[in-house]
Amino acid sequence: MKKKGWIGAGLLFLALYLGVIVWHQLKPMPEGTSYAGEIRMMGEEEIEFLRDLTYNKETTGGVQYDHEIFREIFSAVEEAERFLIVDMFMVNEFSD
Repeated sequence: MKKKGWIGAGLLFLALYLGVIVWHQLKPMPEGTSYAGEIRMMGEEEIEFLRDLTYNKETTGGVQYDHEIFREIFSAVEEAERFLIVDMFMVNEFSD
């Protein structure tokens, strides 16, 4: 009898847990919020490639750091007047 009780409790918990997950995936966004902006095509002259390199320098035997991305991020943070939104991942339907 106890084993059936634990199985029932586990199934109830699993059903509630999955129900919460499904609800949070499907619930509507609050009024006045938006998560999609307008599509904007950019030319090559508007794009700047930034890289972060970390490698062993053979001449000195030490580690060489060249962090362009972090320098740019820290510069943007210092220039921000009110708030800052950073999207560091370019994974969407336009990227391959």
